[in-house]
Amino acid sequence: MVFTEKESSINIPEKKRLLRSDHGTTYFSISDNFNEFDGLWSYGFHIFQRVFLNGKYRIAGKCISRFHCEIAYYNNSHVKIMLFKNNQGFWFSPYKKAFSHGAINYKFVIPSAFELINAEKNVIFLKYFAPKRDGFGVESLYVAITCEQNLYFEEVCATQNFLEFKQKKVRGEKKDAGILFLYSGSLDKLKENVKVKSNLTDILIKQHINNCSLTLKYSECKTNLSGLNRALNFGSITGSYFIMSKNNRIGIWAGFPWFDNSWGRDTFISLPGIALVTGRFEQAAHIICVFLKYQDLDKNSPTYGRIPNVIWNEKNIMFNTADATALLIRELYEYYLYTGDAATIMSVWNRIIIAVDAVYIAHKDRYNFVPNENADDWMDARILGEDPYSPRGDRQVEIQSLWFTALHAVVQMADELIRRNENYSPLLQDIDISVVKHKRNEYLNEAEKLQRSFKKMFITDKAPYIYDHLNSDGTPDTHIRPNVLLAMYYNDLPGIPKFIDRDSGLLAFKYVASNCVFEHGVASLGRYEADFHPVHISTMYHKDAAYHNGMIWCWLSGAFINTAVSYGLQKFAYRQTKALTHEILYGATPGCLPELFDPFCKDGKVNASGTYSQAWSVSEYNRAFYQDYMGIRPNVPARRLYFTPHFPAEIGGFQTKVRYGIYETLYLELKTNLKSENISTIGIFAQEIIQPLEVIIKVDIGCEEIGGKIESKSVHLKIMLKSSGARMRLGFDFVENNRFKLKDLYVSSNAELVSMETSGETLCESAVENLTYTQPLSENDIGSYRCMLEEDYMDKKILGERFDKEKRFS
Repeated sequence: MVFTEKESSINIPEKKRLLRSDHGTTYFSISDNFNEFDGLWSYGFHIFQRVFLNGKYRIAGKCISRFHCEIAYYNNSHVKIMLFKNNQGFWFSPYKKAFSHGAINYKFVIPSAFELINAEKNVIFLKYFAPKRDGFGVESLYVAITCEQNLYFEEVCATQNFLEFKQKKVRGEKKDAGILFLYSGSLDKLKENVKVKSNLTDILIKQHINNCSLTLKYSECKTNLSGLNRALNFGSITGSYFIMSKNNRIGIWAGFPWFDNSWGRDTFISLPGIALVTGRFEQAAHIICVFLKYQDLDKNSPTYGRIPNVIWNEKNIMFNTADATALLIRELYEYYLYTGDAATIMSVWNRIIIAVDAVYIAHKDRYNFVPNENADDWMDARILGEDPYSPRGDRQVEIQSLWFTALHAVVQMADELIRRNENYSPLLQDIDISVVKHKRNEYLNEAEKLQRSFKKMFITDKAPYIYDHLNSDGTPDTHIRPNVLLAMYYNDLPGIPKFIDRDSGLLAFKYVASNCVFEHGVASLGRYEADFHPVHISTMYHKDAAYHNGMIWCWLSGAFINTAVSYGLQKFAYRQTKALTHEILYGATPGCLPELFDPFCKDGKVNASGTYSQAWSVSEYNRAFYQDYMGIRPNVPARRLYFTPHFPAEIGGFQTKVRYGIYETLYLELKTNLKSENISTIGIFAQEIIQPLEVIIKVDIGCEEIGGKIESKSVHLKIMLKSSGARMRLGFDFVENNRFKLKDLYVSSNAELVSMETSGETLCESAVENLTYTQPLSENDIGSYRCMLEEDYMDKKILGERFDKEKRFS
């Protein structure tokens, strides 16, 4: 697969934002050169905010590619920027035109306390005194600005918020200019770095290009649409930006610029789309083990067994999350499916048992539900850290689904340990196989009781069909929220039984879609609810009042797409994917996805809010495309690959590379018939496999009404790839009455078509009947909401006489 330069780069207009990170502690971001978060950041220090180049600061435009960024100034000067991996440096290289007067004049705006330590011919040393962001473990930062021997600095001057100098060339030198920023918490280490790197920029640049090429090594995907290719490329590239380090802990930062921490919930929602579908398995394992390292092991603690919500530092760890522990177990199992890495499972097995026993078994109620406090779920906004804006206590729909899934995930991993023991494969000494067998049976029994109670108490034959949560008194809550979509998505893993029956799931999905799902995203509250907020930022209320009471959260699109395609509704879901794709290419921060959108689109334009790049937003865009639309789900321990495409016909087709386990690689190809909107061709190539591999393909072939019921039909094919180089290509021809024939078949000598059969699934009603997105908001709609008519409506409703406006907005 060869991508054009256009498919590997995005042009960025004047005032829109550019973002780049180094996978260490450093990132560079720039919009209009005046935003407080613009500039270069490292170890929490704001090294500079903006740069005057030859007296000019206004930016005409920008461009971002896999390898570098470019910035164009209005004086026709252009700068190429590279951020070298893992704190190896920041390269700032003006093009030749900048030297038109024999020198380049630099003026850096530095909104931090700093001092000039020393200025020499080829290096300037600075010291920064106080970080703007906490938790990096560095109290002072030392920065060196260097250039090669063919260049030199003159007229270096430091004032309170500025650093100015000129850069000149040695006479006759034709090489492009450039300055290299190096940074360290130790002045001695920085000086050693300067000695090694100041004259090796060519080598650093070559290493940088090689490192950037690895970003797409295991996530190459090419479709028939050039714009979509760019969005998918940058989804993978930007996803890697969130894998950062803080205080020597590698993790997934939640969002730029202010969520520069690895939060438990955000990490494990983001892990599939950032580290699994992209083949970054080694990083995934490390991230999982880091969180288990900080598990609460104090038996006297009320949060015993939980993994952290956030690690501020070694002595300040918060465990106030009701879902992160079950999410970690889910992702440990999904990591195992992608890699077959039983060694990691064994290394953390006893920690997982503590998590289940202390967090689920010890706290479940008589119905096997896990009660949780208000705002300990993902809808966690509170008034001054206390009263919840969106109370969902105390039994939330998605958390019950998570624990059902987690229990079955542990059962599946226990089966692997039991199998290894029976096959005389070595287990770690601290794993007692008799305890493994006992826990397996116990958890299976608890999961079955949980599902029976859920069916009895959460599912109803009237709208909303599945309740969002049960209140502490046991009554069901009927507010319309999208969390049932999360409940169905969280449960969707190979080897895990379905938690919610298909008919109830379909009815709930259609009800949520018509109330919460706009074409540009999924709202956190139904648009017809009294507490709905149409915009995030308003003079009428605090922004946190709107946070989970109407705002569209980009990451929720992943759960929506997952559920939609499971009912064959990929054409319907892809309308929302196109809106997200447009945001990646042309939004406020091209190449990225923000935290939030306003539900209301003024003049038809989507308005981003919250963080300008959010990990789980980008992750779910990636994951949904690979797992849901392309339908690729590995099960390496079972030597299977599930290929269940629900591919939007208008895309035309795709080619993709799949990292299977640690050492194996496959290529998959699919084409659609644009006229019939059906799949026409599927191709599989085993580039490198170690053992025979079974590929199970499921293709939907349509629905028909039988006896008042709707039957959804599909064809199932089982293919055996016996060794590296095995190939198979299938051509389909669909005919009337939802039937198809196998038109073409090519099977290499080391592959086999084992079986082919059709099956049907009966649903209570047609998936497409009465299926709609919620209606867009008009200007008249905006003025009708209580929050727009009564100032601070939510705060007054929740606090009553305790409301103090001055205290709230101080």
